[in-house]
Amino acid sequence: MNLQQIEALCGVVRNPFSITAAAEALNRSQPGLSRQIKEIEQELGMRVFSRTRKRRSAVSAVVERETR
Repeated sequence: MNLQQIEALCGVVRNPFSITAAAEALNRSQPGLSRQIKEIEQELGMRVFSRTRKRRSAVSAVVERETR
C-alpha cells in the first residue's frame, strides 16, 4: 500500500457520509477515489469499508490489521 492509498483510506474514514466530500477534501475526483479504494480492497483481498446508503465505515478487521 502506498502513501496515496493510505491518504485515500483516511479521507473516506474522515468523511463517512460522502465519498464526494472525501474526494473534495483530498483534492481528488470522486471516480478516482472510488477506484483507489477498490484497488486497495483487491490488494488486501477483502472489503475495507462496510457500505450503506448513508454511510461508509471501516471494517474492523482492516483497522486491526493495519494498526499492528
